[in-house]
Amino acid sequence: MQAALSFAFIDNAIGKFDKSMLSHQTLMELFIFGFDSVELICGSRDDPWELSRWKGVACNSEGDVELFIWEHYRSKGSVELQFLPSSMQVLRMEGNSLSGTLDLANMPEQMQRLSLNWNNLTGSIDLTGLPMCLQELVISSNGFTGSVSLTQLPNRLQNLDLNANRLSGPICLTSLPPGLRYINLSSNRFDGSVDLTRLPKSLREVFLLENDFSGTIDCNHLPDDISTIYVSHNCFGGTVRVPSGLKKTVEGLVVEHV
Repeated sequence: MQAALSFAFIDNAIGKFDKSMLSHQTLMELFIFGFDSVELICGSRDDPWELSRWKGVACNSEGDVELFIWEHYRSKGSVELQFLPSSMQVLRMEGNSLSGTLDLANMPEQMQRLSLNWNNLTGSIDLTGLPMCLQELVISSNGFTGSVSLTQLPNRLQNLDLNANRLSGPICLTSLPPGLRYINLSSNRFDGSVDLTRLPKSLREVFLLENDFSGTIDCNHLPDDISTIYVSHNCFGGTVRVPSGLKKTVEGLVVEHV
């Protein structure tokens, strides 16, 4: 495994890594280079198997890598998204011990699903430059900090899970993607008011519990097909009118059914 290759194809003029110069085999070797479970994935660190034999890897008929799943192995290492082949569509590495920061801007443009929950990732996260093809982003149960913007998410995004981090600051729910079905912002440190009057019609489940949100909630304009809204363990007050049959926890509010 040639770690030195990670420095060999950088355009010094712009400081950008040129993946087109490397094979998918080499890129994937660079991606897993820092993992402590390399031998389980590719047989040997010094003489890795041919890519099609790697555990957790799936390629298309042309040999391009489209999927890598490595879940619940408690593997240590960092997530270097810049080394993923441009054809990668699915990366699932939940339930490991991955650490370091996460630069989501380095995701391949064809990425559809990224799941890195239950790891030890830290630092801030930027959600403003995600791939347009992205449908699912699950990075819950890590140690991410700082504020996040939800106003420039990809239109195709259906599932966003930021649960159980240390994210903070106000959030805007009025410019969510039109096809979003599930959003979980629970167990963070978000604060400020919450506007539920312009949620996308596609939305089915909203989880906002265990934050520092305050003020009142207007539930008169919820999507027709929404089934679940959890907002307990915040600092809300006042009276809220909630449609009958809706699964909810609205602790701290007076609830009237309509």
